Amino acid sequence: MNIDPLYYWIGLFFSISYLVAFYIKRKGFGSNHFLFISMIRTKKPIKYFEYFAHNKKILNLISDLGIVLGFGLIGFDYLYAKNYSKSKRILSNILLFAFFYLAFSFIFFPLILSTPISAGFAEFFSLGFGIFGFAGFVISGLIFQAIDILIKTSQGVQACPGIAPVIPGVQIPNVPVFIPVHAWISLLIILIIHEGMHGVLARKAKVKVKNTGLLLFGFLPIGAFVEPDDKSLLKAPKREQLRIFSAGATGNLMVFLLTLPIFLIIFALLVNPFVAPRFEELSREGSEGLYIIGVEQFSDFCGNKFENSAFRILSEGDKILEVNGKEIITVADYYRALTPDSNNFLMKYLTSSGEIKENSFERNSLGRIGISIEQKTKEGFEIPFNDFLLGAVYNFLVSFIWWFILLNLLVFLTNFLPMEPFDGGKIARIIFPEYLSWTGLTLQQREALVSGFFFFSILVLFFLNALPLLITFN
Repeated sequence: MNIDPLYYWIGLFFSISYLVAFYIKRKGFGSNHFLFISMIRTKKPIKYFEYFAHNKKILNLISDLGIVLGFGLIGFDYLYAKNYSKSKRILSNILLFAFFYLAFSFIFFPLILSTPISAGFAEFFSLGFGIFGFAGFVISGLIFQAIDILIKTSQGVQACPGIAPVIPGVQIPNVPVFIPVHAWISLLIILIIHEGMHGVLARKAKVKVKNTGLLLFGFLPIGAFVEPDDKSLLKAPKREQLRIFSAGATGNLMVFLLTLPIFLIIFALLVNPFVAPRFEELSREGSEGLYIIGVEQFSDFCGNKFENSAFRILSEGDKILEVNGKEIITVADYYRALTPDSNNFLMKYLTSSGEIKENSFERNSLGRIGISIEQKTKEGFEIPFNDFLLGAVYNFLVSFIWWFILLNLLVFLTNFLPMEPFDGGKIARIIFPEYLSWTGLTLQQREALVSGFFFFSILVLFFLNALPLLITFN
């Protein structure tokens, strides 16, 4: 009987995790333990919360902006417009909705959501964003993906999951995205920022913070927390409570907005012009050429098939010589030769039988023609150690910072979902009951109604979006 080596590594990981958790328990670093999971509490960061809490105007502006972005028109109306005159309230809400709707339709949608599946549905997502901010955008996405999954599953077609667990270093089946192991460090930093902002806003509002800490699975951080005093929190004004709840996700958004341009400026404009030429020189020096290693009839995208023009024309082993009249030696040459705004390009290639041919190919809706390419290295070529080390460090830094930026955005979007225990659920519990006063229910009943509605609605959407992880078709 042969046992997959993966199971040995899994067993080793859980063994080490248990030993670390046991050591933490014996040393008394934390107060709560369960098998592999430890909760480490400390009061030390609270003094830093006090220090940053003095910047009241900036903190209020950031947290209020987060509520408006997170909950859109509803968040704005609750914070500001409900105190306006009737005509001014209607006009301001219409203007904000129009701004959000247009901004999403012409900026956000083309940048982050324009795919062959979602094409033609910009109005649906823009409506959700205009009314309900980023929370509405995420819910719209979950609804759209759930419908797509149900249709494809009923037809026996493998769809893409709308949600998947984020486990750095683990490839989840049927999930095309792989998050590298070093993203654990990014997640830890992100969680500290998130919970730290909760702590800072809590102290700004004079809410007592009992403890802060980390949640560990063995030696891996899987969460962070700030533990406010519940009685002190409930005594704070509703607006201050909203600011405390929104601060974590808004902090992640601010980090995303700050680090993205800095990353682009430093690497794309300052570092890359000095590093890239050397990498390009080595790549060309060691390249034997660019070869086709696979040709597919269809390109699959979440259960949608798109025909490839290269099928039955190009073959495995063909060597690409020119694209659009430009000589091809490296992978970089190939992609530079492709004109972004053109669906057609001309390719000259050498077949495995030694014949030179030339054909025009049309890219499908995914921008592909259906080939896999590989740059082959000359026999005996070796990259100098200094260049190898530079390349390794450079690639790691780019990957680390990029995942740090992306995960900040994902944490922001997830935490504004109006479902407890997410921060958005706590915000929704304060905002929405005020709009249900016409029901005649007590405040507690309205809060329970809002919490229950969003919890079960989003839970159903989560289940439907996770179906492709549970149901597979060969």
